[in-house]
Amino acid sequence: HLFTTLFSVELICKICGLRFRFHTDPWNIFDAVCVGSSILDAWFMPLFAGGGDSADVSVARLFRVFRLFKASRILRILRVFKELRILVQGMVSSTRSLVWILLLVVLITYVCGVFLT
Repeated sequence: HLFTTLFSVELICKICGLRFRFHTDPWNIFDAVCVGSSILDAWFMPLFAGGGDSADVSVARLFRVFRLFKASRILRILRVFKELRILVQGMVSSTRSLVWILLLVVLITYVCGVFLT
């Protein structure tokens, strides 16, 4: 509940500071949706999910999936910092090579295990 409170305070400060310009930036609207879903999940869903009904549980899971979208706030940081964006692009492009290296290491370990036992 601590992070939900902090994000809510941040959103309120943004709305008070930007006033009518708040709605012009799509990232602000995205933040508002993320904070709203977090408030629903953290504070309102426990009130309604007390009975243990399966529909209530599926709705709670749906809100938890929406909370994953908060991780995409990192994309806004990548837009600002060019060096960080280059670093992340390098890491993403190297994952294919890392998968092949992992497969090769597993294969070598398996072959050595078969021949040495």
